[in-house]
Amino acid sequence: MHQETNSVPVMPNLLANLAGAAARPLDQAVTLPPKAYSSDEFLQGEQERIFRKSWLCVGRADELKVPGDYLTFDIGGQPIASIMQRDGRIKTISNVCLHRSAKLLKDTGNCGRIVCPYHAWTYDCAGQLLGAPHMEQARDFRPRELHLPEIRTELWEGWIYATLDNSLPAVAEQLRGLKNRLAMFDMPQLVQIFRKDEVWHTNWKSLAENFMESYHLFQLHATTVEPEMPTKTTVCVEGEPAYCLHHFWGIEGSVISTVHPSKTHIHGEDRRKYYDACIFPSHLVAGGHNFVFWLSLYPKSSCQVHVRWGVAMAPEHLADVENRENYFKETEAYFDLVNREDQTLLEAMQTAHHAPLTKPGRLSHFERPLWEFQKYLARSLIPA
Repeated sequence: MHQETNSVPVMPNLLANLAGAAARPLDQAVTLPPKAYSSDEFLQGEQERIFRKSWLCVGRADELKVPGDYLTFDIGGQPIASIMQRDGRIKTISNVCLHRSAKLLKDTGNCGRIVCPYHAWTYDCAGQLLGAPHMEQARDFRPRELHLPEIRTELWEGWIYATLDNSLPAVAEQLRGLKNRLAMFDMPQLVQIFRKDEVWHTNWKSLAENFMESYHLFQLHATTVEPEMPTKTTVCVEGEPAYCLHHFWGIEGSVISTVHPSKTHIHGEDRRKYYDACIFPSHLVAGGHNFVFWLSLYPKSSCQVHVRWGVAMAPEHLADVENRENYFKETEAYFDLVNREDQTLLEAMQTAHHAPLTKPGRLSHFERPLWEFQKYLARSLIPA
């Protein structure tokens, strides 16, 4: 018996549904269609139109302390390495050998020179090819004329950003409004105390949306985050094209939730104020006066995401810590627990996105950031 197949491509249907969701007013807002979280075709469009055309966060600049220190990452399918140069500048280069496309550097570390693990082609930390063994018979081969491609890089408020798109406005230009709104939190002065890289079995948007709203704190983080920073204090503010933002307030008297006594210029409820921002598409930052908890996401597939995350602390807060080793371990254990609470739920939810009866659901007013994220996705993915 002939079985009919659906000849309508997935992508146009999803884009039409995305456009419809993004056009709704907030009080009628709904979630994205389930296939937006499970379609490989949709992810391909996101890679081409979002991740290859956006500023992406590589990590904290203060992690690179001396010449040769580096961080690796992927942006839009391009392996990159951000490396501290001898002059103190951070330069980002392609992390792919010019010979046979082997990946050069792994994870993070320090290098005096970059040596390809495959055939030992050797580069300096700026990407200049220094030598290539056994190439004497290659006619017109001139190593000194070969360089690893440089990736556009900018620093913003202590973060390293990179992009494949040389036409984009500067990060500082796109995020001027956010910088002004968060000025009291002194992000450039923060000191990173740890960073991790993980792979979660969920869609990158699910994790981004989970982080950018505090509606779930009272349920999912009932014994971890909620006691210090209650959901009911959430106030969502109007974002801008490059980010969304909401605030909430810590409980009175909490050490975690109260600014350091030395910051006498901060008054009233601002002393207990916290923020949660998503810098589109995938840099997530939450924190207050004493710390920031951050994630940078890169999709590996429609159901896998590389999660780079860490915690940075205010220097005046760190100065009061007597046993830093224990404090760092306890802090890491706390945020690990918070992440596992999210990860367990999100990985189960990824399976449910494939269920035939799963449909878009209504959004709460506490989920305004998700509604603004939808509008960003529509602007980025749907041709004008």
